[in-house]
Amino acid sequence: NGRLVIPATRNKGSDGGKSAMSHVIYSDDHGETWHLEGEAGDRISEAQVVELADDRLLLSARRVGDREMLMCQVYSSDRGATWSEVRQHPQLISPGGNFVGYSGGCQASMLRYTRADQHDRNRLIFTNPANQYPFGAEGRVKMTIRLSYDEAESWPFERQLHSRWSAYSCLTVLDDLSIGALYSWGDTKRYQRIIFERINLSWLTSGYDQTPSVPKP
Repeated sequence: NGRLVIPATRNKGSDGGKSAMSHVIYSDDHGETWHLEGEAGDRISEAQVVELADDRLLLSARRVGDREMLMCQVYSSDRGATWSEVRQHPQLISPGGNFVGYSGGCQASMLRYTRADQHDRNRLIFTNPANQYPFGAEGRVKMTIRLSYDEAESWPFERQLHSRWSAYSCLTVLDDLSIGALYSWGDTKRYQRIIFERINLSWLTSGYDQTPSVPKP
């Protein structure tokens, strides 16, 4: 219905993010005024929000405050006013914390790629450093892109973009419907560069799927 939604995080204390709480800020007048909406859960932060095909909102967030190594998901059926219980997705692994002062996890990017009412099927894409080892051992490595056809319930396709150091990422859909991925990159040390990669569905799915045709203007 034209609502603009921005995911945000509030910290309730100076504890390295362990008291973080995600919520959303919304506008119903094209950005003229903004309002704070319902809290989506404790110990989650750095969230991304996606509108699902059934009009629910999905918040994908980093877990903080422990050594858990899975991304979290919460859902809203009332445009962000209230949210479901936080659940961890078993496929979306994320670096955990293993020493005092580190809150665990890492930001991830999630984005709507296509909708079935506009193209041939629903698709979501996701990137993060998919590494199950704690931060202090191997850390934020193995930047990986994933694809879902069932609105983030499962992620049957994944490809690794970089095997060494990587952390935060940002996804976009380009004019030709290829995927753009911007992320931090390191080879011999952490975060030496910011890398942009253009990705197509044929590569991501090893030939199973093809980039949809761009609609004619």
